[in-house]
Amino acid sequence: MDGIINFSGSDGGYGDYTNLSADVQLGQSYDIFLEPAFTATVYNELWFIYIDWNQNFVFDAGELVFQSGTASSTLVTGTINVPTDALLGSTRMRIVMGWDGNNPAPTACGTYQFGETEDYTLNIFDGPCLTYSNGGGPYNVFDAADPGVACDVGTVECAPFQAWANESYSFTPVAQNTYEWNFCNDCNGNPLFDSSLWGGEPIITIGNDIDSDGFMETLIATNVGCSITFTAPSDDPIILHVSVSGNCGASELQIDNGFPTVTVLGGGNCGTCGDGTCGGGEDYCSCFGDCNCSAESTPLFVYIDGDGIFQGTPNLFEIDPVTDQGPLFCNDFITGGVNDGNQILLGIGIFGPSCVGSTTNPWNVVTSQGTLTIDGSTAVTTVENATVYYLSITQAEIDASGGATFIYFENPTDPDCLVEMIVAWADLGNSSTLANDFCPATTNCPNSIIVNDPVAPANISGFHEADQYIEWSGGVTGDSTTTFHANDYVELQAEFDVPANTQFTIDIQPCGTAPLPKPINEDGILRQEMKKD
Repeated sequence: MDGIINFSGSDGGYGDYTNLSADVQLGQSYDIFLEPAFTATVYNELWFIYIDWNQNFVFDAGELVFQSGTASSTLVTGTINVPTDALLGSTRMRIVMGWDGNNPAPTACGTYQFGETEDYTLNIFDGPCLTYSNGGGPYNVFDAADPGVACDVGTVECAPFQAWANESYSFTPVAQNTYEWNFCNDCNGNPLFDSSLWGGEPIITIGNDIDSDGFMETLIATNVGCSITFTAPSDDPIILHVSVSGNCGASELQIDNGFPTVTVLGGGNCGTCGDGTCGGGEDYCSCFGDCNCSAESTPLFVYIDGDGIFQGTPNLFEIDPVTDQGPLFCNDFITGGVNDGNQILLGIGIFGPSCVGSTTNPWNVVTSQGTLTIDGSTAVTTVENATVYYLSITQAEIDASGGATFIYFENPTDPDCLVEMIVAWADLGNSSTLANDFCPATTNCPNSIIVNDPVAPANISGFHEADQYIEWSGGVTGDSTTTFHANDYVELQAEFDVPANTQFTIDIQPCGTAPLPKPINEDGILRQEMKKD
């Protein structure tokens, strides 16, 4: 089986191979391969496997996990199923091979005429430990200032502290490099780890920390013991978590037990700036000639997590499960005003190396529709790295976009660096009603303006002063009431007929928009007139 391969030969009836072990997980199945060997006469053999699941040093009848159906002188295969309630840790496995002519037949304990009994060790664990607190780490193992540590084959880095159980550690790898991580020794390579100090064999779980929050999102490998070898699938930070078998998620066990050490075993070496390849240790900051800026600074939609912290997401569908908040915001959330049913805000940002949109070199930004703002209202034309901005856009602009709005980010010092972000509005629902559906207009609007006109027929045009202003054109017939939504001053732009003895109402509905300054004529006097003809 995986982890135990042994060509034992003759041991005079019994072989103690408990120094050979395999790691097995609760609830999993493992293939076994058994084959007899003979120095002279060939015999048909029977096989029996016992595992001391309850670790009481007695092979009970219920602990017979495999027996061959018929005797054979050739290869026999089978499967061992690990119970979900087996005790964790070191467990003895006994394999018995006996001639089918033995009388009595071989058992776990006893004597028989021809055959052999051999003992091995299984390390039983409860799977990778993915539930843990980062209160015990992650602690950095490699020196971030030394990129060679992460990519030069043969490099060894030893942490200046010892490992504790239920802690996590981190380092930044180079994609496709192979690493060994262990805490078996001191920094001079002398054996130091002792499983008895923690009360059992540790489980090492390794994964990628995609969003740099101190937790692994993608599992890479797991192993029982004080060391593990793995290949990094990407350049994303590595998280290594150590837990004691059966104690996943518990608090730190503050007992020193070996120094965390990382050794680069193989893979690609660090790149050389100017070779046309963005290799290990290089990024857009250190070698923009080799590393494409768009690969390292892709704009992200931004949402709010359960702690109220802004997070990046590569798509419009990912929302926080606690707040149910995605990358769209209403203006009242950002500005503290009230909702405008004609306008929504889209959270965006660039998160890349430190040189991407740095304070001293902000990136230029233009958008095909809407206005990019820093606070929901203040327009900006440049952006900085790791900062949340908002695309302020009206329903009318969404309708005029043709279904997509384009945002372009440019590094002014690198003409080849132009990053494009495409916002496909249909991904968020019915684009023709998106703003009003997502941020319905408030009902807290100013009082109506009442206009009485007993003269008939009459035409009205011009400006009308109000506390809030709208832009409007249209007509009124009969005794109808018409409601308008916009965000400028009242300008009755087209003449319209008002029937005799008719009162009509204009409802001002700005719903949270800030009014523009009242129109002023050349003499500096507030313009206010109502015309009839």
